[in-house]
Amino acid sequence: MEQSWQQNNEYECMKYSVLMPVYHKENPAYFYQAAASMMNQTIPPDEFVLVCDGPLTPVLDETIQTIDREWPGVLQVLRLPVCGGIARALAAGVEACRNEWIARMDSDDIAYPDRCEKQLAVFSAHTEIAGKESRTGETRTSERKNCRICRSRSARTGKCR
Repeated sequence: MEQSWQQNNEYECMKYSVLMPVYHKENPAYFYQAAASMMNQTIPPDEFVLVCDGPLTPVLDETIQTIDREWPGVLQVLRLPVCGGIARALAAGVEACRNEWIARMDSDDIAYPDRCEKQLAVFSAHTEIAGKESRTGETRTSERKNCRICRSRSARTGKCR
């Protein structure tokens, strides 16, 4: 996309949630950078659902408070009492998301600033890939939480952390 979100708001009706799980072994600096890369998208998220998979370290809890202060009103923190693994954390997070579109993000990855704008543009232009096919072959685009913005590994910084 040549134009920035401020200049072109044709995807305004396509609000989306960011879903990110975090657990106690995460590096707080990487976690903050990952969250900031999603909050600073050219099309910012309507909601950021952070799933704490079990108790976190005090430094990670401080990082969450910093994120909430820097982007007030967007962060929703869901705390699971015990670490149950990423699948359990994501399942709980999907249920907590209020938007149909969900951008899934790891807590140690960094997204390109226009990642979500590009994905929303593709889904807007190609509604056939945004819907979920039923058993009868009909496409249903209005089913809540069946459509999501796919996780993008191409946005990694290039090395494992």
